[in-house]
Amino acid sequence: MSMDKDLLEVQKDFLEGTKEIYQSLMTEEIYIHFMNEEGTNVNVYQEAPIKNYKEPIALWGKIQVIRSTSQADVEKNACSATITVPTKDLMDKKIDFRPQNYDVLKKAVMSYQGVYYQIEEINPVTNVANVFLFHNFLCTEVKDDFLKGDNADVSD
Repeated sequence: MSMDKDLLEVQKDFLEGTKEIYQSLMTEEIYIHFMNEEGTNVNVYQEAPIKNYKEPIALWGKIQVIRSTSQADVEKNACSATITVPTKDLMDKKIDFRPQNYDVLKKAVMSYQGVYYQIEEINPVTNVANVFLFHNFLCTEVKDDFLKGDNADVSD
């Protein structure tokens, strides 16, 4: 076997192993909802006050919620979250996580136990054998008014 094939096998084994560990031991089912851009109208400012989303995709991940201690954020009950997802799960679900697709990912929301989070940043982490094993999604909580009434079409 050539050195390149050996490296590919090592990468594949690490990706599969980390996904299996996450599913078995330490994660929750988290949903990602991609914006339905064709079904979402934008106003003259290129904003979309009414957003429509495609069917959610279930991912295995770990969520760490961070409550802000600033007075303004405490009054709004604002929080942020880091959601870690195994790269292999993104690959299996055919989610394009390459940097050139980050704009599409940042229009999506993630949900966990009825709380919705807007994706702000995506960071690949834990590089082993020249492949990132996980992706961190840095998110902020989406407030209830975004999700109520005619303002959105999001479902778990």
